[in-house]
Formats: sequence, C-alpha cells, structure tokens
Amino acid sequence: MEPKPSYYKKAKPILENVSSSLANETLYAQEIKDGYQLVDSSPKIRLKILKTSITDVYTVKRALDNGVVFKKNNIWYYEYYVSGELVSEILNIKF
Repeated sequence: MEPKPSYYKKAKPILENVSSSLANETLYAQEIKDGYQLVDSSPKIRLKILKTSITDVYTVKRALDNGVVFKKNNIWYYEYYVSGELVSEILNIKF
C-alpha cells in the first residue's frame, strides 16, 4: 500500500505575518456590556472586542475587517484577513 498525497496546506507560523500598526501602542480596556472597548492614550476607541465562551478569546467587528483577539503565551494577538491573507497583530492591552 502506498501513502496518498495530502491536500492539507501547512499553516504559516503565527509570527510570520505579524503587523505592528497597533503593537507600539498601549491599549486600555474599558468594560462595556458585551466585552471591552480598547482605547489609546488620546482616548480614541481603536477596537471593540466581544466576549466569547472561551477565556481570553474575543471576537472583533470593525468597518474594514472582522477578526479575533486572543492570548497565547501571555501575548495578545489580533488576527484578521486582508485580501485572503491572514494578518496577525500583537496588541499591548492593559486590563
């Protein structure tokens, strides 16, 4: 018997496509009814993150994209797709 070829593509490492547009800012979490709004120091709302049933995992709805915010190895990430390409941003969130 010979092995059959796999049709699954290997996932890219999480840090390969990391963007830094929000990474250099400290975002402050302000609790809202269904999650948090993340504001910068001005204070401008940068993201609204909505609670899920999983600890440290939030959904995000923005005008330009939708995504997920999650904590992995004590680092917060915001992941979303742009033109079919996964983008991962590191977030500095203060709760």
